[in-house]
Amino acid sequence: VKVHFNGHNISATAKTDAKPVEPWSVEEEPALNHYDCLALNTHALRKFCVPTNGEGKDVVTNPSCDLLESVLSESTLSGEPTPPLLRWEIVSSWVQYLRNPPEEGPGSIPVKSYALNRRLLLSQENRSGSVEGEAELREKLGDAKWNQLAKMNIGLHRKNIAQLLAESNRYYAEIALPRIVHDFMSLELSPIDGQTLTDFMHTRGVNMRHIGRLAALSHSLVHVYSLCIQEMIIRAVKRVFRAIMAKVKGAEESASALSGTLNALLGAEGSPMSSELWKWIHAYVKHRFDFDLPASTRSEIRHLALLRDLCQRLGLEIVSKSFDFSSKAPFAPQDVIALVPVCKYVQFTSADGRQLLEYAKSALDKGKLDEAVSASTSALSKMCAVCGSHHRASASAFSLLAVVLYHTGDFLQAAIYQQKALAVNEREYGLDHPDTIKSYGDL
Repeated sequence: VKVHFNGHNISATAKTDAKPVEPWSVEEEPALNHYDCLALNTHALRKFCVPTNGEGKDVVTNPSCDLLESVLSESTLSGEPTPPLLRWEIVSSWVQYLRNPPEEGPGSIPVKSYALNRRLLLSQENRSGSVEGEAELREKLGDAKWNQLAKMNIGLHRKNIAQLLAESNRYYAEIALPRIVHDFMSLELSPIDGQTLTDFMHTRGVNMRHIGRLAALSHSLVHVYSLCIQEMIIRAVKRVFRAIMAKVKGAEESASALSGTLNALLGAEGSPMSSELWKWIHAYVKHRFDFDLPASTRSEIRHLALLRDLCQRLGLEIVSKSFDFSSKAPFAPQDVIALVPVCKYVQFTSADGRQLLEYAKSALDKGKLDEAVSASTSALSKMCAVCGSHHRASASAFSLLAVVLYHTGDFLQAAIYQQKALAVNEREYGLDHPDTIKSYGDL
């Protein structure tokens, strides 16, 4: 579990060598003795920012500028960035691709020439592997896992670790990234904001470090291209905001510093610190994502969308009103309400449930309604058993079953399941999340 709050990063990990303990109920939680009910609510850490220096906007100019200048000067962009981590989803996508290659798009193999073109997936030399590679991989995985891999009959069980890494990197660069762009063009995937774009990339196993290449590949898709640029700007500027939040102490100073930095980012051009901040953003994006932001980026950004994403990433609450972004200082200290924790944790789900959901979608596309009803019902049962009925994965199962029942003509049951999906999405994501909006539309 990772918590970002007030410029600080808090991580909690489980000890793998810890001794097993007896489980306890919520009422027996040890932290309740010290913090009462606040121990079970991270939002109890909310830090309110209530400036006491009046309503003028000019009072924050010098302090915030000095602090922003200090943070930018301390942020060095020298040296190579750390290499991105390999996401486990890329292995799952790769194995699925090897077992069932697509019939169109990047990496596709026509059905008629599938056997002939199998070498596109794994070359004949690497596919044959070696006895040494087989022994090395069997030692790493263990007999049970190795036998499971061998039964897939895709040739990976005879490769050594170096060959597997080389083949997976080739799949990542030549197929996984272009496939995402292809799915964007075919509307199979349709990101609405930066978070949905991130979720789509992570689902396919693509690290966000390569969003610069994704932007270059999707230049003809205006909406996706602008989302990629917005996401790179957000990932750059959130580091500046977190550094500023870590430096300030009092509530008034927090409100002044944050509003001043928001003015430099989203206000009209003209101030020296605004130019310095955007110069640093261009340099950071080039260093981190290997992408050159267009010179017109600042004048073409969508201010409200950028502000919404930034507030969600930082845990920043601001006043809901119409801001004049044509002004050099659209934000005042009193517009900053509070800072709240942002929690990240592993999203668990049911592997069997996911497979049943995919099978149900495929059966629905082929018009096999009986099979689709059976598969979607089983998927919902497994998702609820593993994740609980109020989990976001269960919401997807509710929604799919509602669509299947709608096509069978059972409109009443379809509406009931769709209402359940809507209730879960509202609870998990909030009212302005794309999944919640889609749930309203489906209902």
